[in-house]
Amino acid sequence: MYLEEVTIRNFRGIQELTIPFSKDTTVIIGENNVGKTSILEAIRLGMKLPGSGMSFDPYDYRVEPGRVHEHQAVEICIEFTYALPEESPVYNTKFEGIIQFTPEQKIFLRVKSLYNHHKREYALTVKFLNHDRQELNDEEFQKDNKLHELYTTIPSFFLSALRDIREQLHINSPIWGGVLRGIIPNAESMLEIHKDIKNMNESIVRLDPGLEKIKAKLETLKKILNLGKEHDVVFRAIPLHPWELISNLKLVLTDSNEDVEMPLQRHGQGTQSMAVLLLLQAYMQLIAPDNKENLALLALEEPEANLYPHAIRSLKHQIKQMKCQKIITTHSPYFVQIADPSELRLLRRVNNQTVVKFIRDEVVSELNGDVLHEKIKSHADGMPQMMSVDRYLWNTRITYKAPMSVSEKRDLMVLCGQENTGAIEKLFWDSQLLFTKKERQDISSYVQRFRGEILFARAWLLAEGQSESIVLPTFAEIMGKNLDEHGISLIDFRNNGKAGLFVKLAKVLGFPWILLNDKDEQGRNTEEEILKVYKKDEVVDLIIEYPGVCKDFEEYLGNNGFIDYMEEIIREKGIYCIQSDHESDDEYGKRVITLYQKHKVEYAYRFKELLIEKQCDVSRIPDKIKFIIERSVELANGK
Repeated sequence: MYLEEVTIRNFRGIQELTIPFSKDTTVIIGENNVGKTSILEAIRLGMKLPGSGMSFDPYDYRVEPGRVHEHQAVEICIEFTYALPEESPVYNTKFEGIIQFTPEQKIFLRVKSLYNHHKREYALTVKFLNHDRQELNDEEFQKDNKLHELYTTIPSFFLSALRDIREQLHINSPIWGGVLRGIIPNAESMLEIHKDIKNMNESIVRLDPGLEKIKAKLETLKKILNLGKEHDVVFRAIPLHPWELISNLKLVLTDSNEDVEMPLQRHGQGTQSMAVLLLLQAYMQLIAPDNKENLALLALEEPEANLYPHAIRSLKHQIKQMKCQKIITTHSPYFVQIADPSELRLLRRVNNQTVVKFIRDEVVSELNGDVLHEKIKSHADGMPQMMSVDRYLWNTRITYKAPMSVSEKRDLMVLCGQENTGAIEKLFWDSQLLFTKKERQDISSYVQRFRGEILFARAWLLAEGQSESIVLPTFAEIMGKNLDEHGISLIDFRNNGKAGLFVKLAKVLGFPWILLNDKDEQGRNTEEEILKVYKKDEVVDLIIEYPGVCKDFEEYLGNNGFIDYMEEIIREKGIYCIQSDHESDDEYGKRVITLYQKHKVEYAYRFKELLIEKQCDVSRIPDKIKFIIERSVELANGK
């Protein structure tokens, strides 16, 4: 059982957002102020407030434009969807009456809050829902305390980015306090410890005669209060009561060479942060050593805070081992580069609203009429790894788990009839955005090569090879359009995979992109790859080719005013190219370009240096280069 999905409405800056979660780990990324923390807070408060007698903070309510007071805010609504395993008689008994069949077993819960003008307070309501999201008449469920059952079945833990270990190691902390309260000392051992502590206390008092005098003076207290002989006045440097001893347990790091002990709260933030996470991991193993179903939820904000790269990668490994559902927000490319692509949820701002993008495992289409079920099911049984069919209400539901082929689309259209042609066509194009196992492996490899940076960009500029990736940023600098300042990732796709896979990933995750394409056989292959996931009219302005007879980057630069740079570079390498009397300028230029292309990547670094040394003016930059840089900046700024 796990939290499958949350829908958030009117919470802080989020107007409406539905975000699905993986059963094991979900990694939420996105720019600052896009809603990552708000998602974790909505989940935390939605689970904490019901039954607590509290409500949301006034600042949690989203105030629409034109309204100036939180009392004019719209209603907060947080809906939780929990997925249950298919065969779960224990859950069927525990949650009888609130389990919904869709056809999978789910539990739907809604938490709402709005300002009550009559009572002048914020009102909180909690309701279980049916499969149509209608509220159940849950008086009997409240009597049975189903809500309490739900939250105790899936205990939740929330750690913010500012992990103060003094708070986490406090007796009232749910983690450390839970550890301490779980300690049940052995009675016989405690008697021995009691004697030892008593002797130590007496030894401490004997260290200073002044303490004995103070003790003698305080003996007068017995006479004043008329206390019997069984009472005594003693000094206790170390408490004797078991709970007092346990509650004073401290975690320290020691240096065996210098015999120095330092409390954890005196160490750096990185050490404290890692210690808190490992403490939580140990605690969860303690409370649920045989937790095979991952029945706990950990929401973790920026686990990488104050850690160096190797520690971040080690931390990701530690988190992966934790037997619970993890929902994590991060800004770290080091953390993202080792995450599974299917774990990622990318938040973006579109038209001033937060949206979520992610790699889907499947796409679904509902066809009119359940009479199609048997006909299509027999067809689907032949390829169970690719598609499945089931009935949902009065319709037939097709689920695809891999890209549909053109021939498969034709077969389905024949089977399903003309009235379902539109649905099949849409299912076909939706399925093209599914990734095969090999493609997911390739994505992981590419993300690691770029250290996860491309997933934090605002736009992608794709170019054929390394020469472009070396020189284009300098052209952009000359134009006063630094690519990093605008959040643009420059991807040389030919050396890092296939353009088709990058643009497919860009479409799925919502990254604006533009591509500078060679006008040769490889360039034609690139366009064919892209047209597998895009229609031709969608990419007319996104695939940019060199004009005229120019086939590639070097030829375009040489034919547009930079032949002198190329001459100087090859001359520095001891290659002298002299124009003969019978040779035209075009013929000579082609010869220089051909010599330059033989070592184009090596020469690109010198070309970049010359642009700076010669203080290249923006007027010299060729038009296509200017256009693709300017367009990249526009895309990054949402234009």
